[in-house]
Amino acid sequence: MATDIIMATSTTKLTFIIPIDSFDSLNSVCSFFIIKMRTISLRSAQAGSETRTNLLLTSGWWSLSRHFHYVPELTAAFLWSSPARATSIVSGYFYFCFLLGLLTDRAFRDDDRCRNKYGKDWEKYCDLVPNKILPKLW
Repeated sequence: MATDIIMATSTTKLTFIIPIDSFDSLNSVCSFFIIKMRTISLRSAQAGSETRTNLLLTSGWWSLSRHFHYVPELTAAFLWSSPARATSIVSGYFYFCFLLGLLTDRAFRDDDRCRNKYGKDWEKYCDLVPNKILPKLW
């Protein structure tokens, strides 16, 4: 029983410290990395003959992967689900597995949509930021 209390306390600390620290550093990318913000301009065709230019970050956390902001969300979901593993693995990690599937599907759909919208400019962006979610893995 004492080990359960210690495990729950340490898991609770990790649940709040890691996601909040990641979120705080995401909001202060330029001061965290101490580099100038780098962007890439992407042009998309609009209705008629209009073109629209959008900027995408290629520095800081967004130089690591195109959807790096999913990592703290998945980490938080895993840590919030961890204390429930004692009752059932299925019910304990359902939220994490659901969110993992949802965000993975969303990353693929977003990639397809941007590829159709920006064309060759999107390929240039993918060359600069090759990973979708996890840096150096995927």
